[in-house]
Amino acid sequence: MLLRWLWDRLSTSFWFWPTIMTLVGAGLAFGFCAVDTALQGTAYEPSAWVWTGGPEGARMLLGTLAGAVITVESTVFSITIVALTLASNAFGPRLLRNFIRDRGNQLILGTFTATFVYFLLVLRTIRGGEEAAFVPNVSISVALTLTLVDVGVLIYFIHHVATTIQADEVVAIAGHDLERAIAELHTRGDYARDGDGAPEGPSCPLRAPASGYLQAVEEDTMVAALVRCDGVAHLAVRPGDFVIAGSVIAEVWREGPAGELDEEVAAALGRALLIDDRRTPLQDLEFSLHQLVEIASRALSPGINDPFTAMTCVDWLASGLARLAQRPPATGCRRDEAGRLRLLDRPITFRGALCAAFDPLRHIATGLPQVVMRMMEALATVAGFVDAADDRDAIRALAGRLERVGHTWPEEQDRRDLDTRHRQVLLALDRSGEVDRAPAHEVARAS
Repeated sequence: MLLRWLWDRLSTSFWFWPTIMTLVGAGLAFGFCAVDTALQGTAYEPSAWVWTGGPEGARMLLGTLAGAVITVESTVFSITIVALTLASNAFGPRLLRNFIRDRGNQLILGTFTATFVYFLLVLRTIRGGEEAAFVPNVSISVALTLTLVDVGVLIYFIHHVATTIQADEVVAIAGHDLERAIAELHTRGDYARDGDGAPEGPSCPLRAPASGYLQAVEEDTMVAALVRCDGVAHLAVRPGDFVIAGSVIAEVWREGPAGELDEEVAAALGRALLIDDRRTPLQDLEFSLHQLVEIASRALSPGINDPFTAMTCVDWLASGLARLAQRPPATGCRRDEAGRLRLLDRPITFRGALCAAFDPLRHIATGLPQVVMRMMEALATVAGFVDAADDRDAIRALAGRLERVGHTWPEEQDRRDLDTRHRQVLLALDRSGEVDRAPAHEVARAS
């Protein structure tokens, strides 16, 4: 998890891949210049595709190319900043993370930076004079090829920026992030057993080592530390929660007197907590939900008034909730290799995800019947995927709250349409409940 956290930090920066590509460009410059040095003084006859000009022409060519590339790179960087500003105003500042981590933008900046460095390093090897003249013909030919690559990259950049700032594309990226977060949510933890729960007796508090957002919990590290001290920990927070330095974030039960944990154990457990200034979707499912909710909330604001974008967000939220409903519920427990319970946490539930997704929009979209109806239609779709009775109760309760929103609408036809969709949700819940209560052979036939 620590490596994944570090990779997430690197991949959401504008400097990592451009730096790697710049080093590659420098390596290419030294490599091809070494080839030219080895070919100097031999009987090598350059082909028609290899540069054969003199030192002055080579200097002028590379100087012109380097100046043109750095100018284009400045323009590309300026356009990127403008696109980030527009995205921040339209979709929210937390969505900037998706634009910064966009691999296309990173590779485009890296390509121009790498070619500029390549041109400069090759330019410095050109020497004039009759006796010590040196013109790296192969390197200059490669520079011309890289220039053609830069032209293609520039055309791709224009297309890429025009595509990525479209509302549907932004919502789709956030929706795919939600699906990935759900897929990774249930790859952690062990199956629950009878008797799993916090031990009885006095416990020792584990205090937060720093203030910030809990981004992730390195469960293997924490379990290993609990094995060494023969303890069991119950986390009171989960990734995405804000913790204050010194506040109690977990209770630890172990042999010995109750009281504060000794420094060695507290430090070992604290190293398993990744705390930083901002939230990430690493283990925080609500962060991915809130990205779509934020886009929809801004779209429904009076200044933007774009209900169609909000309805697109509702569609992707429904897709994520349907995937979550098909997953086995998180148990929130981890065991050591011997099978002993070591760690209990607070896993997010389907009810919690459903409320985090639709309750904020329910408050905002009160006066927009088309959005509320789309939310009711989404609930009817998600209802067909739920199996647990608690999940059906959560959908039924939310559908009831949405149905009561329609009581304030002035148009009777809108109220009737919403009531029709409400009945569809209840019918879908009844059908899923019948399949859940049916014998195994009838469930297979229904599937």
